[in-house]
Amino acid sequence: MDETTTPVEAGLGWLLGKTRKERKDFPGAAKILEQVGDKSKVHRRRIGIVTKEGPPPRSHMAIIDSADPGITLGEITSGCPSPSLGFNVAMGYTTGTAVAGTPISIQVRNKLVQGQITKMPFIKGKYYVNK
Repeated sequence: MDETTTPVEAGLGWLLGKTRKERKDFPGAAKILEQVGDKSKVHRRRIGIVTKEGPPPRSHMAIIDSADPGITLGEITSGCPSPSLGFNVAMGYTTGTAVAGTPISIQVRNKLVQGQITKMPFIKGKYYVNK
């Protein structure tokens, strides 16, 4: 996340407290509350990506539409091999529709590596939830 990314775009809108939303007295309140109220105002979203083959995606690599390689959907912000899962994981921001299971390509070292949008967190927590 950086100065150009709102908490809603980063998938962190749930961190905004109820009283802060009511008071509207925090930096960027106008834009953030507009995005909270109308999801169509969010122009990019944070997504999770998995790749089964090739080198892991790294920062600033392009996320490309698998159906049309001429369309760049966004950019990777971080990525690494996952020893727990046995394949590569990454996060990034995309301007397209981000639906889990959607195939995408990533420009890694002048080659296109096939990947897939996935839900986050990559590994589910093993904590007890009392119902």
